Amino acid sequence: MTLNFKTYLLFKIMIYCNLELNKFIMGKGDKKTKRGKINRGTFGARRPRIKKKPSIETKISIDKKAIAK
Repeated sequence: MTLNFKTYLLFKIMIYCNLELNKFIMGKGDKKTKRGKINRGTFGARRPRIKKKPSIETKISIDKKAIAK
């Protein structure tokens, strides 16, 4: 199976145009948007990490126990 030059050229142009169009599509494939970050599982300016709240045990020192009388 050999491809002639016109078919080969058309195929290359289709691939190039598809790659160029993908640069402007926003959504899951765009790594700069929030949806793209969720899809990739990364964090950044558009999707910051949620900081963990300190637990109650760290706020109240457990070492100081109440003295029973």
